[in-house]
Amino acid sequence: MFTSYFSSSNSPKNPSEEASREYQVKILEKYGKIVNSLAALDCQRGDMKRQLSSVVLAFILASLFIASLRIERARAAGVIYIRSDGSVEPSDAPIQPNGSTYNLTGDISCSSDGIVIERDGAILNGAGYALQGAGIGTGINVSQQNNIAIMNLKIRSFHYGIWLSASSNNALIGNSITDNFDGIDLWNSSNNNTIFQNNITTNTGLGIGLSSSSNNNVSNNYLVAGLEDDIYLNNSSNNIISGNTVLLSAWTGIGIFGSSKRNLIIGNEIANNTMFNIRLYWSSENSIIRNNITDNVVGIQFDNSSTKNTVCGNNLTNNGYGIRFSSSCSKNVVLHNNLENNTVHQIYTGYSANILDDGYPSGGNYWSDYNGTDVFAGSFQDETGNDGIGDSAHVLDAKNADRYPLMGRFETYYVGSWNEAPCFVDITSNSTVADFGFNASQKCISFNVTGSSSEGFCRVTIDNALLGGPYTVQVNTTQLDFTTESNGTHSFIYFTYSQSTQKVWITGTSAIPEFPSAMIFQLLIVITLLAVAFCRRIIPKSKFSWG
Repeated sequence: MFTSYFSSSNSPKNPSEEASREYQVKILEKYGKIVNSLAALDCQRGDMKRQLSSVVLAFILASLFIASLRIERARAAGVIYIRSDGSVEPSDAPIQPNGSTYNLTGDISCSSDGIVIERDGAILNGAGYALQGAGIGTGINVSQQNNIAIMNLKIRSFHYGIWLSASSNNALIGNSITDNFDGIDLWNSSNNNTIFQNNITTNTGLGIGLSSSSNNNVSNNYLVAGLEDDIYLNNSSNNIISGNTVLLSAWTGIGIFGSSKRNLIIGNEIANNTMFNIRLYWSSENSIIRNNITDNVVGIQFDNSSTKNTVCGNNLTNNGYGIRFSSSCSKNVVLHNNLENNTVHQIYTGYSANILDDGYPSGGNYWSDYNGTDVFAGSFQDETGNDGIGDSAHVLDAKNADRYPLMGRFETYYVGSWNEAPCFVDITSNSTVADFGFNASQKCISFNVTGSSSEGFCRVTIDNALLGGPYTVQVNTTQLDFTTESNGTHSFIYFTYSQSTQKVWITGTSAIPEFPSAMIFQLLIVITLLAVAFCRRIIPKSKFSWG
């Protein structure tokens, strides 16, 4: 995915599209910076699943043993302060200081506010204990403080679970935040914060709210059953919202409001929110990429002059409306999405003019209700031979058409990063694709295809820098004929086969090196520095005279 979205194209262009593409090119750089983290998180999830069965029994036994040794009661407390000098007030609060780390030693019950952190660099470790409120006040209050970590704490029944105001470079990790009004709020230029792996459930206001706060990373959180928006951005820009599970909000899963710009919404599971899975209101130049957006009244809603946003590579499935635009929302780019079984409209345009494809040969979207054929090829679909792109446009109204609808589902496969640039292979197919792999030393891409129709096809998009041609295509033991298109930077390989379970190999003549020259140079520098440090440790300084 994203290998060819905004590269040069051979197809006719609408001049009004060009200005809308400038931002889409820039977001690829931002996407590249976090895709490694997403891939790593996927690996971690797999490792955790494999390890779970072997550790769960030990965990249960250990928990029972600890419970038999210590039964803690919640201590009633007034407001607890971690002062700027490092002291804790009151001194008998169940918080044990250890340098800059503050460990809870028991549950705390509060009648109003909970803990106020006034020390930069403090680490508050809840150690699994609870901070219990009475339905008012703020659980953790951080105002104009930086470099603070709040982790492993259960925060319940406050008006605000965690409140950050004008506070930056903080980390909120591994907390359980339930039954508050708002779960986590970042206000007043709270920038460069990380909100990671928190469980945020059954709050009656917002799950996570960002207001006038930028460059924050909200990743891998579990947000369920909020009564307002599970994630809410207002006048907040350049944030990354990635890898979150967002379910069962009583209104909106992710809301992007109030001139919020250049936010990246990527790799989230967003489903069964009562009205909107994602809603943009007066917000532009945001990117919604590679999310699963399912089972709602509206998958993505655009309102009130939300323009120049990018919607790419998402699965929009089983909603009433896959995407719905109001009349003032134009110049948005929607391509390489899978639009399936959205029962009212796959896309409702509101008669605003948006861009629904990336030209030829990159193509547009997959529409489960498209009933066109694929007999011809080429930018005007008048050349002999099929190419995985429909011969006729999928027309929505006089202002909106996908000129190059895809004939199969679009999937992307992350291959790796070289020189900090991510590499992908895209596959459009009417088969189920599995077991994708890339072998640089063998200059080969491989994957399995499975299907039940009489003829299967694949349209494979390859970055020429990743794997260069000329190519060969082999299915099982048979070498196939295929067609190739190019836009200068990417090759588009199309071939057909008899459906069943098949193994596909695509072999090139050149492949990206596993260790590019820049990486080797950096590696030599690191090795040299480590060697110098090691020598300094084992050889006394007095044995050397440097003159």
